[in-house]
Amino acid sequence: MARLLEIKNMFFTKHSLLILLPIICFIFVLTAYWPSFSVPFYFDDTVSIAKNQLLQTGTIQELLSAYGMRFFGYLTFWINIQSTGLNLYAFHVTNFIIHLFNGIVLFYLCLLLLKEYQTNTTYKYKLLVSMSIAMLWLLHPLNTQAVTYVVQRLASLTTLFYLVSLYCYFKLRLEYFSKKWCFGLILTILFGLMTKQNFVVFFVCIYCFELIYSNVRIRKSIVILTAVAVLSFIILAHILPASIIEALNQSTKEVQEYSRLDYFLTQLFVVLEYIKKFFIPVKQQLFMTNLLSTEVSVLHVLALLAHVFLIFLAVALRNILPLFTIGVVIFYTGHSVESFIIPIRDIAFEHRTYLPNIGLSISCVSVFAHLLNRYPRFNVFVLISLCVTLTAMTYNRNQLWQEPFKFYENEYRLSPQNPRAMEQFAVELMSIDKRDAAEVLLRDAININLSSGKLSASSLNNLIVILTKRRDLNGVIETANIALKYVTNRHDRSMIMASTSYAYLSMGYCEFAYELSQSALELDPTNIDAKRYIDKCSSSISHH
Repeated sequence: MARLLEIKNMFFTKHSLLILLPIICFIFVLTAYWPSFSVPFYFDDTVSIAKNQLLQTGTIQELLSAYGMRFFGYLTFWINIQSTGLNLYAFHVTNFIIHLFNGIVLFYLCLLLLKEYQTNTTYKYKLLVSMSIAMLWLLHPLNTQAVTYVVQRLASLTTLFYLVSLYCYFKLRLEYFSKKWCFGLILTILFGLMTKQNFVVFFVCIYCFELIYSNVRIRKSIVILTAVAVLSFIILAHILPASIIEALNQSTKEVQEYSRLDYFLTQLFVVLEYIKKFFIPVKQQLFMTNLLSTEVSVLHVLALLAHVFLIFLAVALRNILPLFTIGVVIFYTGHSVESFIIPIRDIAFEHRTYLPNIGLSISCVSVFAHLLNRYPRFNVFVLISLCVTLTAMTYNRNQLWQEPFKFYENEYRLSPQNPRAMEQFAVELMSIDKRDAAEVLLRDAININLSSGKLSASSLNNLIVILTKRRDLNGVIETANIALKYVTNRHDRSMIMASTSYAYLSMGYCEFAYELSQSALELDPTNIDAKRYIDKCSSSISHH
């Protein structure tokens, strides 16, 4: 027995835990994400990365000019391609490393917060709680979309800069002023702002934290400054010309189809859906189906009350359960850009939960650890059980990502009326020559989009491809005319023109094909297909 106690003390010292816990964590996370390393490109990956000529031949200056506030994220894709080409393994390993670093920073952030706000607990307790938070978040299957789906590196990279900025801020705020932490804070804020626009949630988080945890004098100053800012905004809205106000309004809306109120009402349910998916991570989807709310109902009021209750509960418990409060602040401020009053084309996406769910992980573990503080062995048992369960779920989700046909079939099964799910499953059906079934799905997807005032250029383009293979030129012309009548995006118009050009080319009408390809190239000089069809037409015409 004495020998066993000696071995136990040897393994569970402060220093050995700092080595042992990260190793265990790495093994679990690597196991969960092992299948992701061989996942092919999906959906936006093709246009944004695989067929993006700028990433293959462009310069850093051209990247900065093209991507602006998303420059740093696309710079990492550019580095991937310049060093290893379109090597999928390299892309996925990079995403995995970013995710792992996020977990490491989260661990140290929680350790820092626990040192400040739970001084009456042991160091081993702080280590266990911090590791539990990091493991829950790292292994949660809801995060697979931001890690496995290559283009969503923007979400995980933004989160990395957010976490490092938060760590530097709390170092300066809770411990001592240091030029090192100040420089780190400024640098990571700049990187974050140049990765994705929603990094601004960092400032919202700090504002809310200070509003809750600052002393009375500072809180009063914050409230007064906020009131002055709001009043100034109202006055400016009445003084400035209507054209300037309208320009500002349009610049903070990605789409014009939704009003801010409609989008807010919809997000009341969407955020609750995100919370549900965190606690019950089943039926995960790339394309979430959420109908736009256009009228206030009793359910909207109840949803709003649920959110308000959770926020007020967090504020009320700020001194008893400080990490719970901080977690709720991170969760709601993390959704304050994409799930509030700025209308975005896609109403809901699982990758948007990647950063906010850090807050849910902190809140849940802190409450659980507080309730079961007297049972450390049970805590360890629950942690191990949770890690094994989440590892298995994330592993299975990543395995599904490996097979596009099964993946999109699952998407269509979960959302049979979602146009994107229908379209992507149709593409997979096309790949196995099930053109009839694919055509039905594509036409249904187009009709659903039209009925809601939208039009998917890719759906129309895929329908043109099917009609071309059937040598139905009249159908191609009819579909292309509809597409070009409503589609305004230069890239999309170029894509449709190139596909129509191929239809003419494959049926022997080279002169029409040549003209269409020229027009496609004028709209988008990077259209490789249009260039290829011009070359084919030129050689065919000259030969003739």
